[in-house]
Amino acid sequence: MVCNINVPNLELGEIRGWRRTRVGRIPPRSLGDARLEPRPGHEGSYRVAMSWGDAVPLPPDTDGGAVMAGEVSVTWLGRLEGVEFDAPGVAATESALDELLS
Repeated sequence: MVCNINVPNLELGEIRGWRRTRVGRIPPRSLGDARLEPRPGHEGSYRVAMSWGDAVPLPPDTDGGAVMAGEVSVTWLGRLEGVEFDAPGVAATESALDELLS
């Protein structure tokens, strides 16, 4: 099990708290443009250059939605999916977050 934590780029006093979240499947911004650009010195290879558009509203129970709302996102991950929240260590970790952010 892995704990994936995402923190908004805010001063500690500006963080609104934390939220247990799920992995979001929607990018936080619309895709403006994507194009292949040749890599100098690497014939036949390219890099993908992307530009992003406007912010997209994200569900508040997702990692990106929580961060956009000024909250720390905590997502418990298993092999390929989120895991049950009663796994060992979850309560102690979440209690420590409560203490830090209250």
